[in-house]
Amino acid sequence: MREAALIAAVGTLAMITSGCSGRTPGKKLIIADYFPYHRSRPHDGRVGSWQQNLTAKDSKAAVTHFTYNADLIDEAGHHQLAAPAAPLVGLQSDLDPDYQEYQILLAKTAHVDAFVIEWALPGDINADITLRSILAMAERYDFKIGVNWVEGAFFEWIAKHRDGVKTRADKLVEYHKSLQYLMTEIYGADTGLLVGDRPLVLLFGGAKGTTLPPEFASVLEKPLALPKGRGKPLFTKNIGVNRNPKYRKRGFDLWSPLVDGAFGWVQAHGPMSDEPMPEELKDKFDYYMGPDHMVVFQNAFRKTVNEYYDKGGFSYRIQSAVPGFDNRGCAGWSSTLCYMGRDKGEVYRRQWAHHVKYRDKIDAVLLVTWNDYTEATVVEPTREYGDRELAVTEEYGARYKGIPSRPEGIKLPPRLFALRKRRAFLAGVGFDVARYAGQLDRIGQLISTGKYKRAATELKAIEQRFDRLARQIETDQVSLEIGKGLTVVSGPTPGPGGAYTLDQANGLGLLVDEAVAAKLREHHWDGLVSFEYLDKGRNRFQMWQSPTRRSRPSHNSTRPLYGQALQIIKTDTGKWTPAKARLYKVNAALDHKLLGKVDFAFGGGVRMRNVKFEWTVYRRKGGANPK
Repeated sequence: MREAALIAAVGTLAMITSGCSGRTPGKKLIIADYFPYHRSRPHDGRVGSWQQNLTAKDSKAAVTHFTYNADLIDEAGHHQLAAPAAPLVGLQSDLDPDYQEYQILLAKTAHVDAFVIEWALPGDINADITLRSILAMAERYDFKIGVNWVEGAFFEWIAKHRDGVKTRADKLVEYHKSLQYLMTEIYGADTGLLVGDRPLVLLFGGAKGTTLPPEFASVLEKPLALPKGRGKPLFTKNIGVNRNPKYRKRGFDLWSPLVDGAFGWVQAHGPMSDEPMPEELKDKFDYYMGPDHMVVFQNAFRKTVNEYYDKGGFSYRIQSAVPGFDNRGCAGWSSTLCYMGRDKGEVYRRQWAHHVKYRDKIDAVLLVTWNDYTEATVVEPTREYGDRELAVTEEYGARYKGIPSRPEGIKLPPRLFALRKRRAFLAGVGFDVARYAGQLDRIGQLISTGKYKRAATELKAIEQRFDRLARQIETDQVSLEIGKGLTVVSGPTPGPGGAYTLDQANGLGLLVDEAVAAKLREHHWDGLVSFEYLDKGRNRFQMWQSPTRRSRPSHNSTRPLYGQALQIIKTDTGKWTPAKARLYKVNAALDHKLLGKVDFAFGGGVRMRNVKFEWTVYRRKGGANPK
């Protein structure tokens, strides 16, 4: 009875507030969900979501606690990322313009029209910083940006970021303000994701705290100041389907009077079939999705959405496409562990084949996701899968849109990204490569506008020039250990085996020999620090450095922390554990000014030994400045 009353109440409010008004015009779109929390030491002084330390509290798996120390690298130089797969281009920051360009151009070559950023609220928080940061690159390449509003995070975080917000009513006032912010600052820009003239806003919801239908109806009653040329928002809601028709009806009946459409995600906790979990996975996961799981889901979702569309309840239809799933990277966000294998790319391909078959019943396809590495749903090229899923997106995206397929384009953005980084490296060594920045900008435009053959020719020419410059570089190796060019200036007396026992009040301050430091200050270098630590307990410890850029410790995870060279979370194995991490010239000053007297300092509760620093120093042969 309460449910029926709620549906009736929502229906009454919707007579005044509903955004559904007939069919919504517009071309077929491909949009990609974008996870905005990746950071890197050289760009941000942090590693962001690449590092995780979480427990799947509701899981019955054999292993439920997962710790990933992204600063650590293995013998192959690969970072220990909170992800089953790593980016093809390695650990990067979502705020790095080179990486933003790479992602946007990759998306465009695969016929993706827009990123929808997973977002919670405006302000000095990671998601909004990424959202605002990426707009300039999107404008450069005529790419569109929208949001996938994680409302659960909004209601959880808003009181921490706004004074005087205490009650649910207070939060709903801020919710409307946040919606106004999106209309003005994000969708009012030329890069705003529109369907016709209407801003396309995805409402993800998200666990606890999402808006209830009557609350959302009350928000819709309040006026919005819409930018010139913009119609009212086109809202689509994340609504699941499973084999229970009551569950399906409840969600769609409550929301269809209020929003313009629905979109699906990953139906991880409600199996669509009876396929049993393979034996080798039973102690690792709580839920299993077989190879055909998402095709069954997509078919059921499409039928349900079109039932409401045909009755006038919806005006816009979005299907999703999911390449795979493995949420051990985030420990199921402290919940349960779920798995869906990629079946060599066939899981993703079969969903796209479904969407092409029913393209007349679909207005947009949402890629779940472009880059959520913690849940292994990425379409972006990875070290493990290459550009397989991107190639599927290009092939089937072209069929879906009814345009020619041009697979050669997806090979070009990685080459441009590599040249951006090579140019920065060569400049650091001392070569005059400033003029190549403009040439690389031009190549970016060629890729963006589909002039692939010309872009490939120009990329090859610059690659060959950079190869010639690289042959004019000589290298030196520098290695320091305690007592051999590395002096302990402050800290405890070493114990048995040369181990130092540190705590919060008693760190280990290390001074680099001035002759070596002077050489490193003068020349470009790549650096490594290695040591062993006793992995006892689960606390964190850090190594700090005298930074080149202003830096200060802060619990605000959005602020740069260039003075922190690495952070390790122990996992309590009780064993002596080897550790190796990169050092970056852009961050390390080597000016002996850390704590007024040292270059590096370890701090935190840990026992450690065998500290060693290694640098590869790069110089131009002969000291000339070749072109």
